[in-house]
Amino acid sequence: MAREPYLVLRNFRVWFEKRRGFLEALRKTKPEYVRAVDGVDMDVGRGEIFCLRRASNRRSTTRA
Repeated sequence: MAREPYLVLRNFRVWFEKRRGFLEALRKTKPEYVRAVDGVDMDVGRGEIFCLRRASNRRSTTRA
């Protein structure tokens, strides 16, 4: 018997705006973003553990 998910994520995104220099900020150029998480779908059941972490020595993200 399938249980209902406790938490449902669809198309989950976390983006951070890149820092701009002083002149770029004055010119009001279009901001650029770093996509930390982009388009993740996930179901987490009651009692399950989910962890999202960034490796300290790399620019990558690990889901477990």
